[in-house]
Amino acid sequence: MHENRTQYLIERYLDAVLTPEEHSEFDDLRASHPALEQQISDGKALRNLLQSAKPDSFNPFFQSRVMRRINQEHESTGALFSQQLADAISQLFPRVAALSLAMAGLLMISNFIAATNETPLIDALLGLPTDSPEVMMVYGE
Repeated sequence: MHENRTQYLIERYLDAVLTPEEHSEFDDLRASHPALEQQISDGKALRNLLQSAKPDSFNPFFQSRVMRRINQEHESTGALFSQQLADAISQLFPRVAALSLAMAGLLMISNFIAATNETPLIDALLGLPTDSPEVMMVYGE
């Protein structure tokens, strides 16, 4: 019998969820392997120990105390950002975005003007190097 299957059947036996077919298989297994009785006994003892352990629980007022403490800390330290700072940042953003867009446009126009006539348009706008004959010779093309 495979050890995985044996362990599976023992666990299902301890959980009391064996199907009739599994129960028959488990009974045959127990009869042919008396050494499994110790493993079954250990499993029962562990299950009883776990079931008898009192679960830890929080005091009924734990959540309300934690939330009250969070609110007190928030009120004493204030907000991370003031509303004035948030408003200033939101007013500044469109200006910075427009300036960045204008600078990118000027850079593209400058690259286009500096490019030669044989340079593809996208390479010229983005300032990408062209494949000149000197570059091709270096790479062996």
